[in-house]
Amino acid sequence: MSSNNDHIDIELLRRYYNNELSEAGKNALEKQALTDPFLRDAMDGFDENPGSFNQFYEANKNKFRGKKSYTFLIAVGILVALFGITALLKLNKDIHPDLIVEGDSDIIEQIDTTGLNENLAIDIVDEVEMIPAAIETLNYVPQADIVTPNEVVSHQESVAKIIKNQDEEPIVIEEDFNHEEDLTIVDESAHWHKFGQITTKTSYLFDLMVVDYRELKRENQKITYKRFELSGVSADQEGGSKNENDLIEREVNVPYYDYLRKSMSFFADGNYKKALNRYLLILEQYPNDQNALFYGGLTYHNLGKNDEAIAFFDKIINGDIFVFSEEALWYKVKALIKLKKNNEAKSILQEIIAHGGFYSKDAIALRRKL
Repeated sequence: MSSNNDHIDIELLRRYYNNELSEAGKNALEKQALTDPFLRDAMDGFDENPGSFNQFYEANKNKFRGKKSYTFLIAVGILVALFGITALLKLNKDIHPDLIVEGDSDIIEQIDTTGLNENLAIDIVDEVEMIPAAIETLNYVPQADIVTPNEVVSHQESVAKIIKNQDEEPIVIEEDFNHEEDLTIVDESAHWHKFGQITTKTSYLFDLMVVDYRELKRENQKITYKRFELSGVSADQEGGSKNENDLIEREVNVPYYDYLRKSMSFFADGNYKKALNRYLLILEQYPNDQNALFYGGLTYHNLGKNDEAIAFFDKIINGDIFVFSEEALWYKVKALIKLKKNNEAKSILQEIIAHGGFYSKDAIALRRKL
């Protein structure tokens, strides 16, 4: 696919939305969307409206044949952004005082959507992301303390390599550690027997590992949530009773994996407040969801809510799915230190050192500072 923002490969998108790409192919496209605003906006619109891509494709496929540059999808991407901003300008704050939408207050100019299926465009771009005030008012921790997506990806890659090679090459810590007298014999049955036993099916979204619940049996594979949308109804159609930019609220059901993908896109983009809002909704319906617990814990940490982060990490550590166990224990240490609970942090660091996994060297260095 071209790296230019005004070129979108419609056939690649068709294969993506029809599950014809490999996991690596899907991940590559999702990663590309992080740096391509037109592609990102178009995919966000399609993701929020399951089935809308195929409707769009069928309605316009004759115009796509033999082309690799599509103004139609570019228009969709622009509309996604502009309709969201318009909603902010027209929002009646008295209706939802506990909800906040971030946006731009600049005047929005009209754009030409000639050739675009107007009804479909409205269906694609009408959702407005709402953030409860309880989350919006949280403050980000200093940049140096932020657990970035790149850090998580790097750690996950390293842990995966260690797990793959642990039977062939035992890990040796070549560090002069002078606190052996402070170390205690730990009960490895507590946590460590779990690590390295990742039998649960995983996949990747934006290079970030997730538990693939499509492979696990759940009573329901949907997420139910309240969607805030632009009504798309002109005043003259309703006797002047509605503004075309009024927000309406309706309950919708979307596939879990689609909802997770949008949530992970927010995390990967560093928009932790929007990500946290979605993770909390997932946990309302799936209280032990490992993806929402782990990445929700990281977002809580990044927003300075370390007690909440530890509660999420503990549910992972004490759970029966071990995909994020080692990482959860490490980031729990970080949260404990922020809460000045150094003795508890030291105890966990001892476990990490004794285990000899990916975090062992960092644990030795960190324990020396405490």
